[in-house]
Amino acid sequence: MAKLARLFAQLGSQDIAKAVREDIQSDREEITRKNYNGQGVPIESRIDGEFEGWEGETIVKLMNGQIWLQTEYHYHYAYMPEVLIYSSGSGYKMKVDGVNRAVGVRRID
Repeated sequence: MAKLARLFAQLGSQDIAKAVREDIQSDREEITRKNYNGQGVPIESRIDGEFEGWEGETIVKLMNGQIWLQTEYHYHYAYMPEVLIYSSGSGYKMKVDGVNRAVGVRRID
């Protein structure tokens, strides 16, 4: 949240969307560098429909047909946000655009 506040303070309104897109791309590149383990790259897709937040056992259907189940708690709402899924330890994390932290998930389909 502090990062976003700094962006608003530094930029005019027309530049904010561009800065946010660049920040998201930077996050994707960092996640890819940190989590590539030779078994594959992070999964990028879009949520199929509304995203009403992480409610404890949220099931997320992606536009690529995959279905994932939340394994950690965190709340956020957005409509069709982009997602990035990457391996983390013995499981996976899903990073949703606009949410500061990634949440643990497991694929169920």
